[in-house]
Amino acid sequence: MAILARLERGLPLLFLAYALPMVIFLSITMPAYLNPDETNHAMRAEQVSHGAPLNWRTGPFDAGGTIDTGLLSLLEVYWPILAEADKRVTRSMQDRSHAVTWSGNRMFANTPNTAVYPPTLYLPVTVAIWIGKAAKLPVETTLILGRLINGAVAASLTALAIALAARGRFVIFATMLLPMSLAQFASCSQDALLLSGGALLAALLSRPMCGRRPATGAEYLGAAVLVALLSMSRPTNLVFILPLLLPSVAPRLTGRFSALTVVGGAVAATLAWIVWVAIYVQVPQPHSGIVPMMGDQLRHLIADPLSLFTVLWNTALMYTHGYYVMMIAFLGWGQAAFTAPSWFYILAGVVLLLACATEVLGPPGLTRRQLAVAWLSVGASFLGILVIQYLSFSRVGGTFVEGVQGRYFLPLAAAAGLLMPAIAAPAALRLATAVPVLIFPVATLLTVPTMVIGRFYLQAG
Repeated sequence: MAILARLERGLPLLFLAYALPMVIFLSITMPAYLNPDETNHAMRAEQVSHGAPLNWRTGPFDAGGTIDTGLLSLLEVYWPILAEADKRVTRSMQDRSHAVTWSGNRMFANTPNTAVYPPTLYLPVTVAIWIGKAAKLPVETTLILGRLINGAVAASLTALAIALAARGRFVIFATMLLPMSLAQFASCSQDALLLSGGALLAALLSRPMCGRRPATGAEYLGAAVLVALLSMSRPTNLVFILPLLLPSVAPRLTGRFSALTVVGGAVAATLAWIVWVAIYVQVPQPHSGIVPMMGDQLRHLIADPLSLFTVLWNTALMYTHGYYVMMIAFLGWGQAAFTAPSWFYILAGVVLLLACATEVLGPPGLTRRQLAVAWLSVGASFLGILVIQYLSFSRVGGTFVEGVQGRYFLPLAAAAGLLMPAIAAPAALRLATAVPVLIFPVATLLTVPTMVIGRFYLQAG
């Protein structure tokens, strides 16, 4: 059907038409630091901009690096919103925030959750900080610039992923236009590139797998580099190296040795970073009266390995709904967190299912072996997120996993197009499932601004 073909060709531009206005709106209207963990992500980016790509451990519970004290002065302005429920942005806050400049003075900041991340995914925000300091912009204006550049890069990478994908483009489109995805794009967090990079990786993998051909050198190298970059920040992504080991995917022209060299380089780079972090950077992160100790937790699991199944089952019963809500639309952070109306989550779920149906009714999918490897990769990454959080953030011997955020699963959701079998169907049926997917982002464009303005700028009562 010609109309469906035209829609698919125009999907990358339609994505940008939806995403960029929302990125601009959220970058400007979300108060500084009020995206998830944005405080520590901004500090990490500022460290990189200052020529300090590595952090270090300074005590049993302390790890981080030095930052410009202007970042802390700005945090002091908005701290009441993070710390107290129902606090709004006031004129006094805005006046004080606009007056905060880069001081040139540095002090150590304990940021153990971001100290373990490599500098690579902070480069867009780092560039913004260089510009902001050179132009003598206020700290808040610099962070807004960082959000805008980060969002533009993430949106562009996602549009590229949609354009390149042989399968899964409707799933990528729907997933990356969820409010949570767009909020991460419009932040100073590395999550913007984790999400868009995950979508691009899925797209690159789809081309040889769905085309039933070996990958080109560019596809293979690009996928391997993305696996390494994403895995150094989130080690569970390393399992996505498995599709590159398939004989049907590895390039034949470069030979087996060359293909294994590429894969080996990606794995070696990731493992080298993980070992560096484990030896010199990572520390326990006490929270809510819990002191997680990875060694003790690991010994507990070795002594009673079957307890992990109970932990995962309990976690599924307790948190599945919460993970879904956080993955779709859980904006803000701390006491500033807020959610969408309940109908939005129902509608989003229906649309995500329709996006998957559009893939099922689409072109031929993967072979059985490729499909099995795709499911193994996504499933192992999903379980890996839970296991790592159990080891590093949960109570020793606890009966459920703590600290998992729904947004961690967004890159896996973007890869769901690779998991769909293909069913021959009339083009009209596929068009019927695709149209709601293309229209749904209008609901986001109408709902999210109301949520943000109502939460931060309209006085209660």
